[in-house]
Amino acid sequence: MDEYDKMWQAIAKSPFLDVYISELYWLAKQVEEETTRIFDDTPPPTQPGEGYIRVDRVLHERILTVLLAAARIRALLHRRSIRGSSARQQVLLRRTAALRQALDGIDLAPVLDSAARNSIEHFDEYLDRTAIESYKGEIRRPTLFPVDMVVSSRSLLERFDVGGDRPTVYFIRAYIADERVFTNFGRELRLEPLRDCCSAIRRRLEPLLPDFAREERGAFMLVVTADSFS
Repeated sequence: MDEYDKMWQAIAKSPFLDVYISELYWLAKQVEEETTRIFDDTPPPTQPGEGYIRVDRVLHERILTVLLAAARIRALLHRRSIRGSSARQQVLLRRTAALRQALDGIDLAPVLDSAARNSIEHFDEYLDRTAIESYKGEIRRPTLFPVDMVVSSRSLLERFDVGGDRPTVYFIRAYIADERVFTNFGRELRLEPLRDCCSAIRRRLEPLLPDFAREERGAFMLVVTADSFS
């Protein structure tokens, strides 16, 4: 066993492990609860030919909250290179491996996919590119560019007529209710698999939580002594 294996094993025996587990648990629970609210608030049409378009700032803020929580889950589980000391890099590798092992059998792909979340972080760059492509005619005109809209289905906007032509629909940032998809400059995030993944994470970790962290998310004090790492 090398120096860093010993370091991580000692950390894993210490109260710090409770922080890793509770952080991952509560983030997963937040995603599960927020996505369920989104689904409840945006039911698909029940009759053929029905549809709706909504402007819902609160819902989009809820989606952004989900994306941020999912990004934090990914950071806890994603193996990556970081700048800094070798100890930090090696502990990160062992921490991600340990947490993934605790979640063995759960498909983590929905929380590890960063494409849609990255497009939010670099919104300005994607907007610049889209504006240039529109200017050059690389996006067929006429074009509808929904921004922060909720649409019942992808095909709904294709019914519109712009100057006698059927428009191209290019979603800048929108939520498609019947698919449960958030789309941002062509990068799409399916919220249902993300919800299911986080629900599985929450259920798996709940028995591992310390008693004080099971009822509600609050604050707690770690008490570390000379014996905590042994």
